[in-house]
Amino acid sequence: AFWSWLKSSGPDPRSAARAPFATAMVVAAPGNVCVAAGHLPTVARSIVPVMARIGQASFLSSAVTLLTAVASKPSSAPAVAVGFGLLSGAFAAAGQRSRHGRSANRGAARLVSLRAGPQIELTPTRADLWAGQTLVLFLRVGDNGLADMGRIGKLVDKEVGGALKAHLETTKFTAAAGTSETVSLAAKRGVQNIVLVGLSAEGGEDWRPAGTTVAAPLSGMEGSAALVCIDGVKVQELLEGLLSNLSGGPTKIELLGAYPAGSNAALEQAQANVASK
Repeated sequence: AFWSWLKSSGPDPRSAARAPFATAMVVAAPGNVCVAAGHLPTVARSIVPVMARIGQASFLSSAVTLLTAVASKPSSAPAVAVGFGLLSGAFAAAGQRSRHGRSANRGAARLVSLRAGPQIELTPTRADLWAGQTLVLFLRVGDNGLADMGRIGKLVDKEVGGALKAHLETTKFTAAAGTSETVSLAAKRGVQNIVLVGLSAEGGEDWRPAGTTVAAPLSGMEGSAALVCIDGVKVQELLEGLLSNLSGGPTKIELLGAYPAGSNAALEQAQANVASK
């Protein structure tokens, strides 16, 4: 393009006045390519950050200034042409660096999003033998209108010395949907808190709101936690409700008990759905 411009601008490009400029173009072209390709890291490190902040308008202004200098003083063409090559190459590198930076930031944001929640696992351990910090029990309403511990709750109650039964008798917890209570234990090891979550009557459970109900007390807990699955649990809905509303809380959550077949796929789908929001 420069050679065409030279030939159409009047004097013979091979004249004494134009020869230095033409020679400089040949010399500057490889340098320009090298800088754009990132093969001059020292120059790029010092120039690229500045170039990224100047913008395209300043680049065009700089180019006009360089060409004006050549027109007024042809003997300066070699030095000006090399400067032009470095300038344009640095802008190319700056643009590439800016694009890579934005791409990396988006990737990092997605990585953080995927890793922000707790680690979740399916664990075949019985609820009464689990040794973490916070145990979550889902209770239904019994025939007397109060919470029914159920078979699993009775096993856990035996393990904690009757503390669960004593709490229910004192508080008259009804296990209504959307309600929860926390039983704090004096144990220095093993289970220290039992979170009771109401499900209402059997067959009328809505597991996504149940997960939302679990999120509030768990957000204030540390260490590990376990959700004790009971018959009829819908793992994906439960976890979506929990993960969408959990703020902080345990670094690890396990699903114990009677989780149904396909729970691993349901777990992964729940995590993916929450991460995509």
